[in-house]
Amino acid sequence: MNLLLLRPHYDTRYRPAGFPIGIAYLAAAAEAAGHRVRALDLILHKDWEAVLADALAAERFDLVGISCMSVQYLGAVAAAARVHTLAPDTPMVFGGAHPSIAPDRVLALAGVRFVIRGEGERPFLKLLDALGRGGGLDAVGSLSFKRDGIVTHNPPETDLPSPDDLPWPAYHLFPMESYFELEIPGSPSRHPRPFQIFTSRGCPYHCIYCHNLFGKGFRPRSPEHVVAEMRHLYDAYGVREFLIYDDNFTMDLARARRICELIVDSGMRVGLQFPNGIRADRMDEPLIEAMVAAGAHSITIGVETGSPRIQQLIRKNLRLDRVEAFLRLARRHRLVTHGFFMMGFPGETTADVWQTIRFARRSELDYAFFAFATPYPGTELHNLTVAQGLATRMLADDMDVTTPHIQTREISLRTLRRLYYLAYFLFYTRPRRLGRLLTSLLRPGVAVKYLRGLGKYLLPALRQRRTAPLTPPEEP
Repeated sequence: MNLLLLRPHYDTRYRPAGFPIGIAYLAAAAEAAGHRVRALDLILHKDWEAVLADALAAERFDLVGISCMSVQYLGAVAAAARVHTLAPDTPMVFGGAHPSIAPDRVLALAGVRFVIRGEGERPFLKLLDALGRGGGLDAVGSLSFKRDGIVTHNPPETDLPSPDDLPWPAYHLFPMESYFELEIPGSPSRHPRPFQIFTSRGCPYHCIYCHNLFGKGFRPRSPEHVVAEMRHLYDAYGVREFLIYDDNFTMDLARARRICELIVDSGMRVGLQFPNGIRADRMDEPLIEAMVAAGAHSITIGVETGSPRIQQLIRKNLRLDRVEAFLRLARRHRLVTHGFFMMGFPGETTADVWQTIRFARRSELDYAFFAFATPYPGTELHNLTVAQGLATRMLADDMDVTTPHIQTREISLRTLRRLYYLAYFLFYTRPRRLGRLLTSLLRPGVAVKYLRGLGKYLLPALRQRRTAPLTPPEEP
């Protein structure tokens, strides 16, 4: 089959794009199965509608695939509408984080015939095989589709491949040089040409706010497989810094340490950072030493709350003394540390939020990012808001963690916004942090990145409409 795989265009001023690794994995799997693939990243084109029109005019595609996160959903809707207008007989399949949590809503879009929920490679190949043979769709796991106008959701795919058995992302289908010119999500890089990579899939923890895209098990790649891909990116594309985007890179300490040892043994001189949030209780000093030796300079940890009670409520179950111990080790080894925090959970009181603010302020963290609890459909947090009948606000144009979404019984939205800004003010006005921040702004490119971060984390809450949310949570 002849396939067109798209990442939609969307506003990246406050939400950096990076490389579309999801469709690159799908493209590689489809090519390996004998299909012809064209990948088109509309992020790279201001005139994306014309670029898409040219692609559809140049050749006929048997299927168009669109992948999106929640913050990209409006762009995906626009892209799908354009495809349907220009190639009305071409079916579309959606995948990615947002379609996985709202398949019924996505299937209501004109021309969208299929949604693949969760991890996509194996279901995608099964779908292509079924369409190519003209066979039935009932055996395609994790597939949602319409049958006689009625949406059918097949059971989840259980035959998931080992990550080592998947081909590397199809980098050759993308204009790689363009991605080194984009801002990449993460800390300011210390080496040129930074690039993201996954070394594992899934996370066995059950935090109520988190997705289940890759399942609740830890499925690692072997250290040798990971470092071989790094070597390829290093040699073929000149990558000199890797951002590891795993949900839980350090779940297996020995594996994580071995990856770092193999990087050192390879002779590659690279930078490493971990922007997706590592658990502080899955770290020890031998691993930190190995990370630093391999080039690590920045680590982000997910703390979420400074209240032991809320740690239990959200099922993070992170001991705060372990966070403090990790931060002491990180400072000893000169690692820059970032911390993620959230506020606005159902059941969380103003006193709980102040515990978070005080914990963050007195901690050894260098940087902190505060966010609002966001009840994405498919999460336990969403189910909790439904069970409690709480009013929520999940609009397509502000569906991210930088605007408050839940009107809890404990804290008004006005008070929550005030606490949010106070958290940033009190954290960054400590002299040590303020001095470090001002000094870092002198490094090339850092000032721009931090100003964009200011826009991402602070301005959306100011822009949000002040009308009170009135509806119970539902699929966005």
